[in-house]
Amino acid sequence: MKNEILPFSVFENLEEIDIDIKNAEDTVKKLNKLLSNHFILFMKLWNFHWIVVSKRFKNIHEFFNELYDKFFENIDTVAERIRSLGGKPFGTFSEYIEESDIKEYDKSNVPDANKMIEIILEDYETLIKKIRKYLEDGELDNGTNKLLEDLIEEYEKNAWMLRSNIEK
Repeated sequence: MKNEILPFSVFENLEEIDIDIKNAEDTVKKLNKLLSNHFILFMKLWNFHWIVVSKRFKNIHEFFNELYDKFFENIDTVAERIRSLGGKPFGTFSEYIEESDIKEYDKSNVPDANKMIEIILEDYETLIKKIRKYLEDGELDNGTNKLLEDLIEEYEKNAWMLRSNIEK
């Protein structure tokens, strides 16, 4: 999908704060992909929160609620970072679906609670790997680098919590 940059040139202002315009454009593309991954996982968490059935319903329901609430905040943070770099955040489901590495689940086959947790864990691991790759690629400005480091720290903790909730 083509990443659109806003019609006015805020990139000129980026050079005044020592952010390379070419790097900013590349970063916006990465952040829009990250935004897409976040949105698909957010929707999956939200839906699993609604449809989970388990003897541990209350705990899992509330845990998914905590995760999707925080994801909503992170979606906003990533979108605002895109804007601060002069980009336009994706805003349609078709863009999110097309760009996301995280796939929607098959609604015709509703998983049990344990499988839901495993699916969400796998998605978190995908997100962690993608963020780690962006950090390793370099060429990120300090603000984006810090944002991604903060996200990866949070998501590694969430992955640990998800693993701890899988019944063997």
